Amino acid sequence: MNTKLFFYISICAIAQSCNSGVSNSTTLSSEDFNDRNERISVLKNEIKAFSDFSDAEFYLVNANGFSNQRISVPGASSWNYQFIIKADVGNIDKWIEGMTEIPNDNKNDYWLDKIPNSRKANWKVQSIPKEYRRVGDSVITLIYKSEGIIYKEIRNN
Repeated sequence: MNTKLFFYISICAIAQSCNSGVSNSTTLSSEDFNDRNERISVLKNEIKAFSDFSDAEFYLVNANGFSNQRISVPGASSWNYQFIIKADVGNIDKWIEGMTEIPNDNKNDYWLDKIPNSRKANWKVQSIPKEYRRVGDSVITLIYKSEGIIYKEIRNN
């Protein structure tokens, strides 16, 4: 009887460790998705979208993996989400609701050039961005309003 129980528990443990073939990656990059609609869908699945958007680039890091990978309760949270979206100009204000405009000092904006790697032509801007932050959170949003382009970084360490 004890042998059967041990065998059953062992099989369950092995099946759990195989994780049903789901990747355990802690990074998700738009560089891995050539199709624009697929990039949009993947990003919408990982963030809170305040409106629809017509294009997206992203580099997401999450210590717990991503929504399609979790089969158990996640552990300690640590993430850094950096993304760019192209939204309708009329929806821009939805993305900065509750945030405060601050002078754009460009001190920590190294990530702005990092994200749109191979499709930089899709993200050309002429205007000067306005920078917004949410007090008490590590959320930075840069808005190129006339182009409808939103850069956003969300961190939790």
